Amino acid sequence: LTHEYKNNDAAHKGIKQAIDSFYQEKFPQVLKDKKGEVEEAVHVLDEIYDRSVFPAMHVNWKTYPDNLGHRNWPGCFRCHDGHHVSKAGQTIPRDCTDCHTMPQRGPLMPLGATAPKSSENWHPWKLEGKHAQILCSRCHQAGYRPPQKCATCHKIDTSKPMMSFDCSTCHLKTQQVKPLVDCTTCHNNLSGLHKKGGHPYVDCWTCHKPHVFKVSTRATCLQCHTDKKDHHKGIFCGNCHQFTAG
Repeated sequence: LTHEYKNNDAAHKGIKQAIDSFYQEKFPQVLKDKKGEVEEAVHVLDEIYDRSVFPAMHVNWKTYPDNLGHRNWPGCFRCHDGHHVSKAGQTIPRDCTDCHTMPQRGPLMPLGATAPKSSENWHPWKLEGKHAQILCSRCHQAGYRPPQKCATCHKIDTSKPMMSFDCSTCHLKTQQVKPLVDCTTCHNNLSGLHKKGGHPYVDCWTCHKPHVFKVSTRATCLQCHTDKKDHHKGIFCGNCHQFTAG
């Protein structure tokens, strides 16, 4: 439903293909035994799409904001953003507790059955550091599921070495860039260029950029070795200089 299609016919084909492919890969027996019910699900999704998205007019549920709240659009935070400053230097506050008691997350209950408990954390995971300052609408967008992994917002290529690890492997503080674990905690047997020249005295991040790690471009070396810019020009340094680490 959130994929962009050229027109409604393309949307119907795309939705059917996505649903059929999902069941074919994950639950082939369900697709075989309950093919009629799967087709009915596709039909219902088509109807939802046709009522909600209008490709010819470039309109979907994100086109026109509803600023009554602040979950899916900036809403209240258009002014409660910490940037509206009076001549006296006062800013419009942006703390949630200025307007709300923190709601309790739990099973659905009749309205008024329990009072909100401000002592309980209202978000599925505690927001800390910069995450506690960003607007709700940065993650919550109408019709779209909030990102579930750090890589989604931080544009991390999960195909790179070590990116299959959990963030806490390197980041000692949750939701913060620093402090970081010392690289030598895992890489305690350095060899090759790491022990030559000035390399033992530079920080690991000088050459190994976070979330990339592997030195694979000539530009990385030239940021220090500027005098070598014309040395075998165009050839990656690693073709001749062995980059190794234990």
